[in-house]
Amino acid sequence: SVEAFRSVPGGGVSGVVEGRTLRLGNPAWLGFAAPVVPEGCTAVGLADGEALLGVLMLADPLRPEAAATVAELRRRGLRLHLLSGDAAGVAAGMGARLGIPEARGGCSPEAKRLRVQELQGEGRIVAFVGDGVNDAPALAQADAGISLPGLEATQAAASLNLLREGLAPLLRVHALSLRARRVVAQNLAWAFGYNLILVPLA
Repeated sequence: SVEAFRSVPGGGVSGVVEGRTLRLGNPAWLGFAAPVVPEGCTAVGLADGEALLGVLMLADPLRPEAAATVAELRRRGLRLHLLSGDAAGVAAGMGARLGIPEARGGCSPEAKRLRVQELQGEGRIVAFVGDGVNDAPALAQADAGISLPGLEATQAAASLNLLREGLAPLLRVHALSLRARRVVAQNLAWAFGYNLILVPLA
């Protein structure tokens, strides 16, 4: 069993196992130089209080529908960004495969939030999609935070929680948001016209 468990967003986790304190996470957070890793992989180190005990090489495959969903969103005129906690090379490779040139790796939770804030400062309306605890600050900062099925922390921070797995529902969400905006605009136009014409007559 694990005692004194602690999670550090963007860093890793630590705990006491059989009386021994162990930490698992980003090599930089552990205090060790990141090893050379194969392309597309991210290194996760395991250390105790004295030394690096081992390194895991992790790779996240793209969701099967990711490329088609991204292509359709771009076709609709959306400007897409990729913000990842993975190494810069991993994020760049993923961005290249998806056709997203603006891909940033090595992003901490705060770095993601600040990037969203930066885009908002440029006058952009920002929707952020995330599924991990490291995405919670950016989800809360965004004009529309969209949480994929996952952790409670992301669902609490998001303004919209998707219930179905995968990225395809994002296309439906975008279409519904455009439709809702049109309906609101039409209602405002009718109300303005009504007040403009009938209130003077009354």
